[in-house]
Amino acid sequence: MSLTVKRTHSKQDAEVKSIIEEIAGDMKSEFGIDYKWKGNSLEFSRTGISGNIKSHPGEVEVNIRKSFFIPLSDAFLRSKVEEYMDKHLQ
Repeated sequence: MSLTVKRTHSKQDAEVKSIIEEIAGDMKSEFGIDYKWKGNSLEFSRTGISGNIKSHPGEVEVNIRKSFFIPLSDAFLRSKVEEYMDKHLQ
């Protein structure tokens, strides 16, 4: 399964990168996801889930790849990503 969620914003690049770092820290605490930066893309993974969070001017894009064997519904995962993005980018 592959999932993409995008959100627009009016923040400066440095602020967006800080927000993405905060989101990644939450993901690490809550789901045990490891992450690292590659340019303007934060790559993340754990067993069965991987993806990235990309910072574009005026937009943040989250791409997730989930194994069929991970017991999270696609709808739950999408709503969680949307919730984090809306909370942090507003």
